Amino acid sequence: MSSHQIVETLREEILTGRIKAGQKLRQTALAERFGISRIPIRDAISTLANEKLVIASPNQSARVVHLNVEEHAEIFDLREILECHALSHAIRYVSDVELTHARHVHKRTCLEAGKEGWSEGDRDFHMTLYSPSGLHRTQALIFELRQVCRVQVASYDNLQAQTALWIEQHEEILHHSDRRDAAAAVRVLRAHISDAKGALFGASE
Repeated sequence: MSSHQIVETLREEILTGRIKAGQKLRQTALAERFGISRIPIRDAISTLANEKLVIASPNQSARVVHLNVEEHAEIFDLREILECHALSHAIRYVSDVELTHARHVHKRTCLEAGKEGWSEGDRDFHMTLYSPSGLHRTQALIFELRQVCRVQVASYDNLQAQTALWIEQHEEILHHSDRRDAAAAVRVLRAHISDAKGALFGASE
């Protein structure tokens, strides 16, 4: 098994909660699991560390990122600033073809809602909305912040109870985007991120 395959496997397990936030990843144990030497394991952990999903240690161990309350709050505050900015710009330039694609992605996420890995579809929907903005660095930062949030979200099954509300908010954002009403779309998005923040904090108490 290659380092790339190991990265794909571990990333999926981290983002779906099969490997929990804060859980240790030991090179020796992973090498035994995959039946390979520690070198590709070390490379895989280094890649995941660069993606901010893992915090590597010099003693050949690592742990999945785990955020405290203050770090959670900071990430959601950053997300609100960056995502609202990206959506406002995207609506300015979005084409009918891109909106149609966003609707298809939304329909797919509705089918995936409540199932394992649902947060991937949620991320894809939002990144699709922001794509027309042309703000590539902003989108890269949003992607990274959302990946870190997905690690935390995967630890709380009861967050799925909020699915109906989040789908409704997605539909509202699409509706306002279709009308090119950036102010209204951003208003719903800001509430959407705030509700997600509240749900995650409530689940962690």
